[in-house]
Amino acid sequence: MKKIRIAVFGTGFMGRVHTEAARRLGNVEVVGVAGSSQERAQAFANQVGIPEASGDYRKFLADPGIDAVHILTPNNLHFPMAKAALVAGKHVVCEKPLGTSVAEGEELVALAKRTGLANCTFHNIRAYPLVQNMRAMVEAGAVGEVQVVQGTYSQDWLLYDTDWNWRIEVGPSRTFADIGSHWCDLAEFVTGLRLRSVCADLHTFHKTRKKPKGPVETFAGKSLEPNEYTEVPIETEDFGAMIFRLENGARGAMTVSQISAGRKNRLFLEIFGTKSGLAWDAERPDETLGWRTEFGEPDCDQRSVAAAREGAVLCGPAGRAQRRLRRYVQADAAAVLSHRERSRGGD
Repeated sequence: MKKIRIAVFGTGFMGRVHTEAARRLGNVEVVGVAGSSQERAQAFANQVGIPEASGDYRKFLADPGIDAVHILTPNNLHFPMAKAALVAGKHVVCEKPLGTSVAEGEELVALAKRTGLANCTFHNIRAYPLVQNMRAMVEAGAVGEVQVVQGTYSQDWLLYDTDWNWRIEVGPSRTFADIGSHWCDLAEFVTGLRLRSVCADLHTFHKTRKKPKGPVETFAGKSLEPNEYTEVPIETEDFGAMIFRLENGARGAMTVSQISAGRKNRLFLEIFGTKSGLAWDAERPDETLGWRTEFGEPDCDQRSVAAAREGAVLCGPAGRAQRRLRRYVQADAAAVLSHRERSRGGD
């Protein structure tokens, strides 16, 4: 079987993640990496064993042997890189966002349709087993008509003015673009409903930050001396709050933050319908809570029945620590409905 040959654009945290994930597929060969400079690209290639490196991504777009590219660069580079790749006849796998405006998104959709090429982005949180089960429950009617959706996505890795990452300088949005987009996608995925109108308030608490004079990798330690940084003005948001309407008329509210002390990666989603409610917390991913409308108490507390396997590890979404890999048992909607009926019979 012929292997799919890909090039990776970006040498940071996600560059490593995508390189490893692509290789695990078995039928994909990572043959090139492009970085912001030849030196950074070559250093990355040497570390992870990629044969070709370049400081210019266009080198790989001109290579007829490359089938697809993975774009893992700062947000403002996604659209021009993805557009150039599609024009060059390459399939595109791109970290969010594909573009930074509606116009850019529409242009890429039209271009991908015209060329017949894949133009993909990632919302990996959909893949959690209990998230999949929540979607199945909503589809099966266990929640009834969705009326209220609410929650938060809160982190603390940019809490201090000495915390720094390239995302801070890349507009027009940071916190909402980076993690708020995950929350919105999850809300739409689980409910099966699209957001139709929004009203948001974005705020920057740190008007200036201390930028290191040397490179700092995402989620890496950032202990610096005063002479090792420069104070710079900040325009991207630390926090956002949004109220919204879904296409069925349901209402919702959410907050997003990268300065919430103690919250490492808390994506929390609640969905309330005419029959019951559901809640899921990414910091406790093997649990889903549900409530019955008529009793207002927990009705289905689904938990993983498989213990964490010793020695198996998984990098957490924020990349701060390795977490034990858990295997989840996904209860289907029919089983949940059966459980509810039995519970009602005993009340």
